[in-house]
Amino acid sequence: MLQAALVAPSAALESPNPEFAGILQRSQSPAIQELYKLTQKVEELQQRHDPSSRAGLEEIDKYRRAAALLDNIVQGKYTVDEALKRAAFPDANYLKELLEIEARPKHLGDASIRPEIEYIALRTIEGVNRLHEQPDQVRFKAIEGLSARQILRLAVEGEEEMYTSTFNGFYDRMMRRCRDENLIPLRFWPNYPQTRPGHL
Repeated sequence: MLQAALVAPSAALESPNPEFAGILQRSQSPAIQELYKLTQKVEELQQRHDPSSRAGLEEIDKYRRAAALLDNIVQGKYTVDEALKRAAFPDANYLKELLEIEARPKHLGDASIRPEIEYIALRTIEGVNRLHEQPDQVRFKAIEGLSARQILRLAVEGEEEMYTSTFNGFYDRMMRRCRDENLIPLRFWPNYPQTRPGHL
């Protein structure tokens, strides 16, 4: 049960109960203790808000997104409260942190990270699509801080939603990052088996 909670910490927050909280509290694992802090905050939240209300659902979403950052919390990069601040605005910076965690061997929260990346990728690409009449420096601002691999991952996750002009902008920026990072594109594309030949 505890191992499953570390793989999918967001799921552990969806239906907290006293018995499960007690199991978390008694654990000596630093990672489980950090997760316990999050479950306690969810319980406090449920006392303040109706979980089915709009405000309650938005707050629960924030805690779920913070749980996906568990690996960084356990590594001491920031506290639970700081993770909640980052998760309040799921933007490109939050996405970049998720992608950096996902790239680490044996990272925590793998089953929680993937859905968050998918969601933010789609949201980011939809935003770029909507700005199709804006200059490129405005339209593609959301991905300017991403590496070549991160841009590729974003493109793979949201490929079906991309306008052709959005794809072209992603491709140009990815190739530019490849040059900046001294990467040969074909050497890292095979690491993404879901990329269809001829697309990237």
